[in-house]
Amino acid sequence: MSKHLPLTAAKGTLPKLRYLSAWFCPYAHRATIALEHHAGRVEYEWVEVRARVHRRGSGGDDDIIMGGRGRPFRFFLSYFRFQPSSFFVLVPVLRRNYVIKQIQKALGWEQRRDEGNVTGTGKEWWYHWKADELRRSNPSGLVPTLIPVDADGTPNEERGKKNKNNQFSRPTRSLSGDVCPRSDLDIHAPVISLPVSLLTHHRAQSVYESLIVVDYVDAIANPQDEIHRLVPSDPYLAAKCRYWADRLNRECCSPYYGVLVRIDEGERRTNFDKLVAGLKAFSREIERNGGDGRGFLGGGRLSSADVSLMPWAYRYYIFEHYRGYSIPMDDPELHVYREWHDWAFSLDCVRRTLPDRDRYLEHIGKYADSSARSKVANAVRRGVAAHEIEDDKDTY
Repeated sequence: MSKHLPLTAAKGTLPKLRYLSAWFCPYAHRATIALEHHAGRVEYEWVEVRARVHRRGSGGDDDIIMGGRGRPFRFFLSYFRFQPSSFFVLVPVLRRNYVIKQIQKALGWEQRRDEGNVTGTGKEWWYHWKADELRRSNPSGLVPTLIPVDADGTPNEERGKKNKNNQFSRPTRSLSGDVCPRSDLDIHAPVISLPVSLLTHHRAQSVYESLIVVDYVDAIANPQDEIHRLVPSDPYLAAKCRYWADRLNRECCSPYYGVLVRIDEGERRTNFDKLVAGLKAFSREIERNGGDGRGFLGGGRLSSADVSLMPWAYRYYIFEHYRGYSIPMDDPELHVYREWHDWAFSLDCVRRTLPDRDRYLEHIGKYADSSARSKVANAVRRGVAAHEIEDDKDTY
């Protein structure tokens, strides 16, 4: 166990994190579900908004910047309720002397003219911009990104090793999940050392790539009851969950963007058929694992494989609106998937994280008309899958 990371259960304190996120992003949604599943075992500050708040009885407004300069107003999402009538309108439960009056996204979209016809639509496109803290913490500038913090909210710094020139060397970590030789920077799950993406010395530690983030959250939460672990302590089951989390990402999540961003109808249909085939394979695997539909591993246990798919399974409704497609839930081969779907979205830790359907439908229209200029959209537009983004080719 690394002494530098917030695995502090032995001291009776909870690990604390800054969570750089975006309400609309299904990749970040994975992290949100993991964090909410471990509510009570991990504390985190959701960093997405600039809020103007009114202090009751003060007669004036206070500018409070979440994730901006100065002392941030610290909300922990464990203490929030989600209003179904609005996307991520945060209602503080503990700090009742404040009311949020105005919210602006710190990671969002800016409308610009497509003067170079880059998107191929011949009209305005939407430019994906990133907050400075996100750019500093993640070289790709993507969410989700987690920053471990001390009890007072100060980000933990990396502990590098000095070379012969008395300079700190950069730890070798790969976003693809390759693990460097062991060092005191390794993070240990109950059984398996996790691959974690880190930045250079003198910068805050950060963890990114959504599936890695889910593993990391589970490791630092370190629940005592096996049923609460997203990644099982059994090495075989852990490997199985990781394999299926990655497979679902490739077969049931990435094609989602091919259906939306590609312009050719045949290509859209091919991506949709691949997605449905992936769901059928998932359904068959659940049957092999017990067949009750209550989780990938069965028995009502939530796993990292389930979390990998959930954000997209919730969002499939947008296909019918924009493409006239719908998941054939009455297909006998998807019977178990249908049971899994009903179980997944009955879980409290999942239901309270779901974005408003109408607002998300409006947001994803940027992808459906191929005007989005995010890295994912750029990758799909140039003909590769969403999980095959490359920073140097898909920048904006």
